[in-house]
Amino acid sequence: MVDLSFITNFFSQLNLDKFFMNPAGLYALLAVLPLIIFYLIKPKPKDKIIPSLMFILSKKEKFLENSFFRRLMNDLLFLLQLLTLIILATAIAMPYFPIIHDVSTEDTALVFDMSGSMNTAVNGVNSQTRYSFAKEKAKDYFSDKNTVVFASDIPELMLKDGSRGDADNILAKSKPRDTGTNLGDAIQFASDQLQNHKGKVVVFSDFINSDTDPVAIKNVLESKDIKVDFVDLSSPADNAGIIDLNLDEQTSTVFIKNYNDKEADVILSISGATQPVIIQPGSLESVSFTTPKGKSTIEIQNKDDFLTDNYAYISTPTQEKTNILFIFNAGKSNLYYALAANPKNNVETAVPPIVPNVNHDVYVIQDVSKDLLLPETIRKISESLANGNILIVAGNNNIFDIDFKDMLPVQKPSTTENTEPSYVKIQQINKFTKDAEFGKVSYYQNIKPKPGAIVIASSENTNSTLVAYAPYKGGKVIFYNINDAQSEFKTSLTYPLFWNSMVDTLIDKDSIQSLNYKTGQSVSGQRLINAGFIDLGAKSIAVNMLNDKESDVGKQGNISELSAGTSEEKFKIIQNTPLDTYFILIAIVLMFVEFLYVKFRGDF
Repeated sequence: MVDLSFITNFFSQLNLDKFFMNPAGLYALLAVLPLIIFYLIKPKPKDKIIPSLMFILSKKEKFLENSFFRRLMNDLLFLLQLLTLIILATAIAMPYFPIIHDVSTEDTALVFDMSGSMNTAVNGVNSQTRYSFAKEKAKDYFSDKNTVVFASDIPELMLKDGSRGDADNILAKSKPRDTGTNLGDAIQFASDQLQNHKGKVVVFSDFINSDTDPVAIKNVLESKDIKVDFVDLSSPADNAGIIDLNLDEQTSTVFIKNYNDKEADVILSISGATQPVIIQPGSLESVSFTTPKGKSTIEIQNKDDFLTDNYAYISTPTQEKTNILFIFNAGKSNLYYALAANPKNNVETAVPPIVPNVNHDVYVIQDVSKDLLLPETIRKISESLANGNILIVAGNNNIFDIDFKDMLPVQKPSTTENTEPSYVKIQQINKFTKDAEFGKVSYYQNIKPKPGAIVIASSENTNSTLVAYAPYKGGKVIFYNINDAQSEFKTSLTYPLFWNSMVDTLIDKDSIQSLNYKTGQSVSGQRLINAGFIDLGAKSIAVNMLNDKESDVGKQGNISELSAGTSEEKFKIIQNTPLDTYFILIAIVLMFVEFLYVKFRGDF
């Protein structure tokens, strides 16, 4: 057996792994040996008798065969075949070429600050804002695949691996929101969108008001080989703006802050009435005013570089009082006085069988005679509940003798016996039960709720339902099973608070709190991102930014200093680029040339 170890030793001394991924593939070069041997073998000459004339002619032909052109033609075929074999054998060894590769260019995600401060005018020109500059600068960072993330109070993925045109179209249609900023979460979210979690995140922002530290997130991501570039869009700006509102039913207060280094003399307009307000540098001033009814706007009439916080919007209930119809036959009760004592309520009374027009927000039936309460009254109340109104039924021993047309949220009891007094177990902790002190109460009957009813309170001894309600048509029906005459609850200070709060809550009555919101909150499944008035059915809500950080638009970011230490060499690696594919393509071209040559020579 032939010992080929010397060949292996020779190859190992050459350190071929610096040039080939599979140095053992070079053994394929041995395939050229049979080709060389084949071309070296000459056919054995034969003796043949020929005439002299044929000899002369054969000499001439031999001269032609030995001519330079003929030898070149033969050698060219050999060279083509030899070169093809060498290239194919080299391809098997998988040659490569080392190049310096920037891993941050593998994939790019663009993060755009969409918070309120990006609406700040640049150089005093309102048409040129920080965000418009961001859109222009972004074109220099577009790549073949673009991921776009909008950063406001929450991150939003707007584009995933889109083209340059897709990214440009999204930016062209977009504009900043009137919200705060959470850049840190947005940068982290953008990095999660990168393929294989490698690449680069480019952030366009003024970096002056982020809820999270973007530099800290940058450092974390760069430790994971994800490059983060900051494009700082902060600029000098003058601003005095509205940063808070304290709204009350009677008197409200607006707070204005001067962010400039000089005194600000602003003209404040509230519902059309103006007054001057002088604010010292960096100071906060408050102005109180009578709360207007309906929709109104507060405006700082002085123009500055950030107009968003020059406006504040207020929405208050247009209906001042809740109309209540109290129906009874036995005289006014503690429940009546609890509701009538509230100045927000307009309580009317009716003594069956005479009941006025049924067009109220709340109906209370207590201590009525079953023979005097007409079925027509029950029918009209039932129809009125479709408008979102409320019916309160206070139980007594014969209340189930009245046909309420299946409106009650409780089942008819099997017995009418009164039970012993008991302490109350609150089943639902909410706005109207959290402070209620029921004490020891007596109740009329052992009753159970119907399926779908919400039990507010029950007795501890028998778990009998004491207070429950259930939706009916578009409104709600409340059943009250406590005997106030023999209970401690009626003397509690929380008794009127419980009833009025429950009525306001269940009737979904508009209040200042339910009509005024900040951006970033959600109402009826709708996220509020812009300041102004929004119509939601029959009511109009007011939305304001009111963000001290966002209004501080003149603050200069120091992102450049904080991120200056990042080394570009950190993201550069030596990457081996395989060349075997190119070698194979060259071999295929040579074989095609060989085919044309043989065809040209006339061998077939």
